[in-house]
Amino acid sequence: MSARTDSTITKEQMLTCPGVMPAPRNQWYVAALSSEVSRKVMTRQILDDHVVFFRTEDGTAVALADRCPHRGVPLSMGTVQGNGIRCAYHGFEFGKAGICTHIPSQTTIVDQLAVRSYPLFEVGSYIWIWMGLPAERDDSLLPDMYALGLTRPGYKVTPLFVMEIGCNFQMLHENLLDTSHITFLHPGMIDGGNMAKASFNTSYKNGRVTISRDVTETPTAMMARTFHLKHADNRPVKRTLVTDAIPPHLSVITNIFTYPDEPDAPEHILINPQGVTPSGKNRCFNFMVVSSSYQDEQPPDAIPHIQKLVEQDKVVLEAVQRRFDEEGWDLPEISVRADAAALNFRKKMAALVEEERRRLAPKALQSA
Repeated sequence: MSARTDSTITKEQMLTCPGVMPAPRNQWYVAALSSEVSRKVMTRQILDDHVVFFRTEDGTAVALADRCPHRGVPLSMGTVQGNGIRCAYHGFEFGKAGICTHIPSQTTIVDQLAVRSYPLFEVGSYIWIWMGLPAERDDSLLPDMYALGLTRPGYKVTPLFVMEIGCNFQMLHENLLDTSHITFLHPGMIDGGNMAKASFNTSYKNGRVTISRDVTETPTAMMARTFHLKHADNRPVKRTLVTDAIPPHLSVITNIFTYPDEPDAPEHILINPQGVTPSGKNRCFNFMVVSSSYQDEQPPDAIPHIQKLVEQDKVVLEAVQRRFDEEGWDLPEISVRADAAALNFRKKMAALVEEERRRLAPKALQSA
């Protein structure tokens, strides 16, 4: 749903249909992997805004509105010059603060020749962007980077990939909280066939939603390669799978492996913070990074394997979104016990949107 028209979505619709959830703007979202942003321009749509990214000469990441205020040409068609970007049409240059610094045809520069500059925060392979009002930037809304595994001593952080999915970002969040589907949609890829029937626990604390499952099973060869299980020679492993969903921007999946026949062995931990970022109408990005408690390299086929797994989710989520788009938001959903975490997250997202609407409404009236 368009961030510019989300005021038309009612609370009832938000709670009924995950395919129409608006995105609150006064929040931080993952905008890019660090490796994506360089001295060459890169453009990306985030919450309907077209944004151009580049790095200054000292390596600082910059994000500006991707539109020259002179004649509207996308700045992403231009080139990086020094610490700014040059428009391809008339050569106007804009610095990292978005202010025009050079006009080839004249020496005077009016104040109106400026573009929006978006605050960024870069850590552990992720570049975060503040999409809300600049004056209301709130760094306390950034997640704990240590808890995500991005700044833990001894952990290895590996950027994986970025995938755009043609569905509302709420649907991706709910998919990541739905750990029962992995046995069937991804057979043998990330479990040995027992996850769906494993008991689970849910908790709802500090505005977050957490679901965890414990299962002991013999990993498949594919599962062993995905999770770097060195002792995969038909030996059982005990696995704790935790999904910690942080509205509106992140789902953190943690896998903890131990070996029942080797109780003194250290835990084998993988933390996968997945940035969930709305892009345009009914589209979102999934930013994939993994942090591991061990230093060995990923198997050569591990990243393509994980990408294939997410592509399977993509196919299903896009099919569901298409049906909502065609037939309306009030298509019936019949939920079961395993959906409790996802439904609770939906309530938290709706509450975030409603709170932002209440807070911003007086300011909108003042500016009218």
